[in-house]
Amino acid sequence: MQIKPGLYQITTGGINSVNSFLIVEEKLTLIDTGFGHSFRQIIGFIRNIGRSEQELSLIIITHNHPDHTGSLFKLKQITKARVAVHQADIGPLPYNSLTASLIKSLNRIGIGRNMRLDTTEIDIPLYGGEVLPVFDGLEVINTPGHTPGSISLFSPKYKIIFVGDLINNRYTRLRIPCRIINYDTSTVKKSLRQISNLDFDTLCIGHGKPIKHDAAFSVRKLAETL
Repeated sequence: MQIKPGLYQITTGGINSVNSFLIVEEKLTLIDTGFGHSFRQIIGFIRNIGRSEQELSLIIITHNHPDHTGSLFKLKQITKARVAVHQADIGPLPYNSLTASLIKSLNRIGIGRNMRLDTTEIDIPLYGGEVLPVFDGLEVINTPGHTPGSISLFSPKYKIIFVGDLINNRYTRLRIPCRIINYDTSTVKKSLRQISNLDFDTLCIGHGKPIKHDAAFSVRKLAETL
């Protein structure tokens, strides 16, 4: 799906679908990598728009959950792209027992991957406040809560924000993630209020359809309900 010129949403995973985002410039940037099998669809999509997977130069991870990191190391192996992840999501993460059980189940059936991201495998540890050379300046914003190191990515020039799983658009309306899969739901709410003050028109999210117009208004309305 083309969201804007130079920006595509790649949805993989069938019923339990998840979104990755491809930014097409002189080089290619991928935000999130889907499940462990998603790399085939991602590479196929890149080829279908007339580009090569070897042009993928940067992979940014919004947070360390298996539906967002599953194809990370396969894509890195194939493309040699550099990988950027928030430092708080590198290493073993503190999950509640239900989330940990779910992750183990996904790993057993080959959909997920182990939840440890080692520093030796990450090229660009993020701390928040960085401006990445994408979309004429893509700002890294700390939006923890779903995981300790969850981030959002904001393009002031194009008024686009990528929020990972801070928000989802399932069941006809915007929601925050279910409490049982969050590291800290109260912090999720604080992060949502933080981004609701930004000036953006397009909202790109990990699960569900993007909002292409007046997205900041919709996010502010959600924040008011929390």
